[in-house]
Amino acid sequence: MMLKFRRLLTFVILLLNYERVDLEASTCSVSVSANPVICHIGDEIRYSIIIERPENWTVLQLPVGANLGSFEIRDFYLLPPVKKEKGKVKQEYKFNLAIYQLGEFEIPSLDIFLSDPSGKTNTLKVEKVKISVVPISDTNSETLADLKPQIRLKDNLLIWKIVLGLIFILTGILLYFYLKKRKKITESLDSSQPYLPPHVEAFAKLDEIEKRGLPQDDKIKEYYSEVMDVLRVFIARRFGILTMERTSEEIIDDLERFQEAVVIIEDLKKIFELADMVKFAKLIPSKSETAGLIPEAKSIIERLIPPTVIEEEEKK
Repeated sequence: MMLKFRRLLTFVILLLNYERVDLEASTCSVSVSANPVICHIGDEIRYSIIIERPENWTVLQLPVGANLGSFEIRDFYLLPPVKKEKGKVKQEYKFNLAIYQLGEFEIPSLDIFLSDPSGKTNTLKVEKVKISVVPISDTNSETLADLKPQIRLKDNLLIWKIVLGLIFILTGILLYFYLKKRKKITESLDSSQPYLPPHVEAFAKLDEIEKRGLPQDDKIKEYYSEVMDVLRVFIARRFGILTMERTSEEIIDDLERFQEAVVIIEDLKKIFELADMVKFAKLIPSKSETAGLIPEAKSIIERLIPPTVIEEEEKK
Protein backbone atom coordinates (compact mmCIF):
# COMPACT_ATOMS: atom_id res chain seq x y z
CA MET A 1 0.00 0.00 0.00
CA MET A 2 2.81 2.40 0.92
CA LEU A 3 4.62 1.60 -2.36
CA LYS A 4 1.52 2.41 -4.43
CA PHE A 5 1.11 5.72 -2.60
CA ARG A 6 4.74 6.69 -3.36
CA ARG A 7 4.32 5.87 -7.06
CA LEU A 8 1.14 7.95 -7.24
CA LEU A 9 2.87 10.88 -5.49
CA THR A 10 5.83 10.69 -7.93
CA PHE A 11 3.43 10.70 -10.90
CA VAL A 12 1.60 13.81 -9.58
CA ILE A 13 4.91 15.69 -9.04
CA LEU A 14 6.10 14.86 -12.58
CA LEU A 15 2.76 16.00 -14.01
CA LEU A 16 2.93 19.35 -12.15
CA ASN A 17 6.52 19.93 -13.30
CA TYR A 18 5.53 19.13 -16.90
CA GLU A 19 2.70 21.71 -16.78
CA ARG A 20 5.05 24.34 -15.26
CA VAL A 21 7.68 23.80 -18.00
CA ASP A 22 4.96 24.09 -20.66
CA LEU A 23 3.77 27.35 -19.12
CA GLU A 24 7.29 28.82 -19.05
CA ALA A 25 8.00 27.65 -22.61
CA SER A 26 4.79 29.25 -23.86
CA THR A 27 5.64 32.62 -22.24
CA CYS A 28 8.46 33.45 -24.67
CA SER A 29 9.47 32.01 -28.02
CA VAL A 30 12.24 32.52 -30.53
CA SER A 31 12.42 31.70 -34.24
CA VAL A 32 15.21 32.08 -36.76
CA SER A 33 15.43 32.29 -40.54
CA ALA A 34 18.15 32.65 -43.17
CA ASN A 35 17.88 33.43 -46.86
CA PRO A 36 19.37 32.07 -49.02
CA VAL A 37 20.54 28.78 -47.47
CA ILE A 38 22.41 27.85 -50.68
CA CYS A 39 24.69 30.64 -51.85
CA HIS A 40 28.01 31.53 -53.49
CA ILE A 41 31.14 32.98 -51.90
CA GLY A 42 30.56 36.61 -50.85
CA ASP A 43 26.76 36.52 -51.32
CA GLU A 44 24.66 38.44 -48.80
CA ILE A 45 22.79 36.17 -46.37
CA ARG A 46 19.81 37.75 -44.59
CA TYR A 47 19.66 36.23 -41.11
CA SER A 48 16.79 37.08 -38.72
CA ILE A 49 16.08 36.30 -35.07
CA ILE A 50 12.48 36.93 -33.94
CA ILE A 51 11.61 36.96 -30.23
CA GLU A 52 8.03 36.95 -28.96
CA ARG A 53 7.80 37.92 -25.30
CA PRO A 54 5.37 39.50 -22.81
CA GLU A 55 5.44 43.30 -22.87
CA ASN A 56 6.72 43.46 -19.27
CA TRP A 57 9.71 41.17 -20.00
CA THR A 58 13.09 42.66 -20.94
CA VAL A 59 15.81 41.40 -23.28
CA LEU A 60 19.00 41.59 -21.18
CA GLN A 61 21.59 40.74 -23.80
CA LEU A 62 21.44 41.73 -27.47
CA PRO A 63 23.10 39.33 -29.94
CA VAL A 64 24.94 42.25 -31.63
CA GLY A 65 28.48 41.03 -30.97
CA ALA A 66 27.56 37.38 -31.42
CA ASN A 67 30.22 34.94 -32.60
CA LEU A 68 28.76 33.49 -35.80
CA GLY A 69 31.67 31.19 -36.59
CA SER A 70 32.93 31.49 -40.17
CA PHE A 71 30.33 34.11 -41.05
CA GLU A 72 31.17 37.81 -41.25
CA ILE A 73 28.60 40.33 -39.92
CA ARG A 74 28.32 43.07 -42.55
CA ASP A 75 25.44 44.94 -40.95
CA PHE A 76 22.96 44.72 -38.07
CA TYR A 77 19.46 46.17 -37.61
CA LEU A 78 17.20 46.21 -34.55
CA LEU A 79 13.59 46.71 -35.67
CA PRO A 80 11.15 48.57 -33.37
CA PRO A 81 9.09 46.22 -31.17
CA VAL A 82 5.64 45.31 -32.56
CA LYS A 83 2.73 44.82 -30.15
CA LYS A 84 0.66 41.65 -30.61
CA GLU A 85 -2.37 40.08 -28.96
CA LYS A 86 -2.60 39.16 -25.26
CA GLY A 87 0.10 41.62 -24.19
CA LYS A 88 2.80 40.04 -26.33
CA VAL A 89 5.60 41.93 -28.15
CA LYS A 90 7.45 40.81 -31.27
CA GLN A 91 11.11 41.93 -31.45
CA GLU A 92 13.24 41.24 -34.52
CA TYR A 93 17.01 41.37 -35.02
CA LYS A 94 18.30 41.37 -38.62
CA PHE A 95 21.85 40.54 -39.69
CA ASN A 96 23.46 40.83 -43.11
CA LEU A 97 26.08 38.06 -43.26
CA ALA A 98 28.68 36.86 -45.75
CA ILE A 99 31.07 33.91 -45.97
CA TYR A 100 34.18 33.45 -48.09
CA GLN A 101 34.71 29.68 -48.05
CA LEU A 102 33.21 26.75 -49.98
CA GLY A 103 31.48 23.91 -48.16
CA GLU A 104 28.75 23.11 -45.64
CA PHE A 105 28.52 25.48 -42.65
CA GLU A 106 26.25 26.22 -39.70
CA ILE A 107 25.25 29.54 -38.23
CA PRO A 108 25.77 28.50 -34.59
CA SER A 109 23.19 28.43 -31.84
CA LEU A 110 22.87 31.59 -29.71
CA ASP A 111 21.60 32.26 -26.18
CA ILE A 112 19.12 35.12 -25.62
CA PHE A 113 18.75 36.23 -22.00
CA LEU A 114 15.48 37.78 -20.77
CA SER A 115 14.29 39.07 -17.42
CA ASP A 116 10.72 38.54 -16.15
CA PRO A 117 8.89 41.05 -13.88
CA SER A 118 10.26 39.30 -10.77
CA GLY A 119 13.85 39.84 -11.97
CA LYS A 120 14.47 36.18 -12.76
CA THR A 121 16.76 35.57 -15.77
CA ASN A 122 15.42 33.22 -18.46
CA THR A 123 17.29 31.81 -21.47
CA LEU A 124 16.04 31.23 -25.01
CA LYS A 125 18.09 29.00 -27.30
CA VAL A 126 18.32 30.02 -30.98
CA GLU A 127 18.56 27.00 -33.28
CA LYS A 128 21.44 26.38 -35.70
CA VAL A 129 20.95 27.12 -39.40
CA LYS A 130 22.71 25.13 -42.13
CA ILE A 131 24.19 27.08 -45.05
CA SER A 132 25.69 25.56 -48.22
CA VAL A 133 28.32 27.58 -50.12
CA VAL A 134 28.71 26.28 -53.68
CA PRO A 135 31.01 27.32 -56.54
CA ILE A 136 29.71 29.42 -59.42
CA SER A 137 29.31 27.16 -62.47
CA ASP A 138 28.80 28.23 -66.06
CA THR A 139 25.76 26.26 -67.29
CA ASN A 140 25.04 28.35 -70.37
CA SER A 141 27.99 27.33 -72.52
CA GLU A 142 30.70 24.70 -72.62
CA THR A 143 33.43 27.04 -73.77
CA LEU A 144 34.49 30.40 -72.49
CA ALA A 145 33.83 33.39 -74.73
CA ASP A 146 36.70 35.53 -75.94
CA LEU A 147 37.53 38.59 -73.92
CA LYS A 148 36.40 41.90 -75.33
CA PRO A 149 39.21 44.03 -76.70
CA GLN A 150 40.59 46.67 -74.33
CA ILE A 151 39.27 50.18 -74.70
CA ARG A 152 42.11 52.49 -75.63
CA LEU A 153 41.86 56.15 -74.69
CA LYS A 154 43.17 58.60 -77.20
CA ASP A 155 46.02 60.77 -76.13
CA ASN A 156 43.81 63.80 -75.92
CA LEU A 157 44.86 66.83 -73.89
CA LEU A 158 41.22 67.77 -73.24
CA ILE A 159 40.51 64.41 -71.56
CA TRP A 160 43.49 64.81 -69.24
CA LYS A 161 42.38 68.34 -68.34
CA ILE A 162 38.92 67.07 -67.43
CA VAL A 163 40.34 64.22 -65.29
CA LEU A 164 42.75 66.55 -63.46
CA GLY A 165 39.97 69.10 -62.96
CA LEU A 166 37.72 66.47 -61.35
CA ILE A 167 40.58 65.36 -59.09
CA PHE A 168 41.17 68.96 -57.94
CA ILE A 169 37.43 69.49 -57.31
CA LEU A 170 37.14 66.27 -55.29
CA THR A 171 40.26 67.14 -53.29
CA GLY A 172 38.85 70.59 -52.57
CA ILE A 173 35.53 69.14 -51.33
CA LEU A 174 37.28 66.66 -49.02
CA LEU A 175 39.60 69.39 -47.71
CA TYR A 176 36.61 71.67 -47.02
CA PHE A 177 34.80 69.06 -44.90
CA TYR A 178 38.02 68.13 -43.09
CA LEU A 179 38.77 71.76 -42.16
CA LYS A 180 35.16 72.31 -41.13
CA LYS A 181 35.33 69.38 -38.73
CA ARG A 182 38.70 70.46 -37.35
CA LYS A 183 37.34 73.96 -36.79
CA LYS A 184 34.53 72.53 -34.68
CA ILE A 185 37.08 70.75 -32.47
CA THR A 186 39.52 73.64 -32.14
CA GLU A 187 36.75 76.12 -31.30
CA SER A 188 35.94 74.10 -28.20
CA LEU A 189 39.61 74.23 -27.15
CA ASP A 190 40.43 77.74 -28.38
CA SER A 191 42.77 79.47 -25.93
CA SER A 192 41.55 82.92 -27.06
CA GLN A 193 38.23 82.28 -25.31
CA PRO A 194 37.91 82.89 -21.55
CA TYR A 195 39.38 79.88 -19.78
CA LEU A 196 36.89 77.61 -18.04
CA PRO A 197 37.73 74.43 -16.15
CA PRO A 198 36.83 71.33 -18.18
CA HIS A 199 33.89 70.33 -15.96
CA VAL A 200 32.42 73.86 -15.89
CA GLU A 201 32.55 74.11 -19.68
CA ALA A 202 31.02 70.64 -20.09
CA PHE A 203 28.17 71.33 -17.63
CA ALA A 204 27.38 74.61 -19.42
CA LYS A 205 27.14 72.92 -22.83
CA LEU A 206 25.03 70.05 -21.47
CA ASP A 207 22.67 72.56 -19.80
CA GLU A 208 22.34 74.35 -23.14
CA ILE A 209 21.43 71.07 -24.92
CA GLU A 210 19.04 70.11 -22.11
CA LYS A 211 17.12 73.41 -22.42
CA ARG A 212 16.08 72.49 -25.97
CA GLY A 213 14.15 69.48 -24.68
CA LEU A 214 14.17 65.89 -25.90
CA PRO A 215 14.62 65.43 -29.68
CA GLN A 216 12.14 64.06 -32.21
CA ASP A 217 12.78 60.55 -33.57
CA ASP A 218 14.50 61.88 -36.72
CA LYS A 219 16.91 63.98 -34.60
CA ILE A 220 17.90 61.35 -32.02
CA LYS A 221 21.17 60.45 -33.79
CA GLU A 222 22.28 64.14 -33.86
CA TYR A 223 21.23 64.55 -30.18
CA TYR A 224 23.36 61.60 -29.03
CA SER A 225 26.32 62.76 -31.16
CA GLU A 226 26.17 66.26 -29.66
CA VAL A 227 26.07 65.00 -26.06
CA MET A 228 28.87 62.49 -26.69
CA ASP A 229 31.03 65.21 -28.31
CA VAL A 230 30.75 67.26 -25.09
CA LEU A 231 31.81 64.21 -23.09
CA ARG A 232 34.73 63.50 -25.45
CA VAL A 233 36.01 67.11 -25.24
CA PHE A 234 35.80 66.98 -21.43
CA ILE A 235 37.81 63.73 -21.29
CA ALA A 236 40.40 65.19 -23.71
CA ARG A 237 40.89 68.28 -21.52
CA ARG A 238 40.72 66.41 -18.21
CA PHE A 239 43.29 63.71 -19.08
CA GLY A 240 45.18 65.21 -22.03
CA ILE A 241 44.35 62.39 -24.47
CA LEU A 242 42.97 62.38 -28.01
CA THR A 243 39.27 61.54 -28.21
CA MET A 244 37.51 63.17 -31.18
CA GLU A 245 39.07 61.04 -33.93
CA ARG A 246 39.12 57.75 -32.00
CA THR A 247 36.74 54.86 -31.31
CA SER A 248 35.02 54.29 -28.00
CA GLU A 249 37.22 51.23 -27.31
CA GLU A 250 40.42 53.23 -27.87
CA ILE A 251 39.27 55.95 -25.45
CA ILE A 252 38.40 53.36 -22.78
CA ASP A 253 41.82 51.69 -23.22
CA ASP A 254 43.57 55.04 -22.65
CA LEU A 255 41.45 55.90 -19.60
CA GLU A 256 42.20 52.58 -17.91
CA ARG A 257 45.77 53.84 -17.40
CA PHE A 258 44.50 56.57 -15.03
CA GLN A 259 43.69 55.52 -11.47
CA GLU A 260 41.13 58.32 -10.98
CA ALA A 261 39.16 57.15 -14.03
CA VAL A 262 38.57 53.61 -12.73
CA VAL A 263 35.34 54.63 -10.93
CA ILE A 264 33.58 55.63 -14.16
CA ILE A 265 34.90 53.04 -16.65
CA GLU A 266 31.87 50.71 -16.49
CA ASP A 267 29.31 53.56 -16.70
CA LEU A 268 31.28 55.13 -19.56
CA LYS A 269 31.30 51.82 -21.45
CA LYS A 270 27.49 51.60 -21.15
CA ILE A 271 26.89 55.14 -22.41
CA PHE A 272 29.39 54.65 -25.28
CA GLU A 273 27.73 51.34 -26.26
CA LEU A 274 24.25 52.91 -26.32
CA ALA A 275 25.49 55.90 -28.36
CA ASP A 276 27.32 53.61 -30.83
CA MET A 277 24.15 51.51 -31.26
CA VAL A 278 22.15 54.67 -32.04
CA LYS A 279 24.79 55.93 -34.48
CA PHE A 280 25.83 52.74 -36.30
CA ALA A 281 23.05 50.16 -35.76
CA LYS A 282 20.16 52.67 -36.18
CA LEU A 283 18.78 51.76 -32.74
CA ILE A 284 15.86 53.91 -31.57
CA PRO A 285 16.32 54.17 -27.78
CA SER A 286 13.43 54.41 -25.34
CA LYS A 287 12.33 57.81 -24.04
CA SER A 288 13.70 56.94 -20.59
CA GLU A 289 17.13 56.12 -22.07
CA THR A 290 17.18 59.40 -24.02
CA ALA A 291 15.98 61.40 -21.00
CA GLY A 292 18.70 59.81 -18.85
CA LEU A 293 21.57 60.47 -21.29
CA ILE A 294 22.52 63.97 -20.06
CA PRO A 295 22.12 63.15 -16.32
CA GLU A 296 24.37 60.11 -16.83
CA ALA A 297 26.96 62.22 -18.69
CA LYS A 298 26.87 64.81 -15.89
CA SER A 299 27.32 62.06 -13.28
CA ILE A 300 30.44 60.78 -15.07
CA ILE A 301 31.90 64.30 -15.32
CA GLU A 302 31.13 65.08 -11.67
CA ARG A 303 32.98 61.98 -10.48
CA LEU A 304 36.07 63.01 -12.48
CA ILE A 305 36.42 66.48 -10.94
CA PRO A 306 39.75 66.55 -9.02
CA PRO A 307 39.31 66.78 -5.20
CA THR A 308 41.52 69.90 -5.09
CA VAL A 309 39.17 71.69 -7.49
CA ILE A 310 36.17 70.73 -5.36
CA GLU A 311 37.88 72.12 -2.25
CA GLU A 312 38.70 75.41 -3.98
CA GLU A 313 35.10 75.79 -5.20
CA GLU A 314 33.74 75.13 -1.71
CA LYS A 315 35.99 77.88 -0.26
CA LYS A 316 34.63 80.49 -2.69
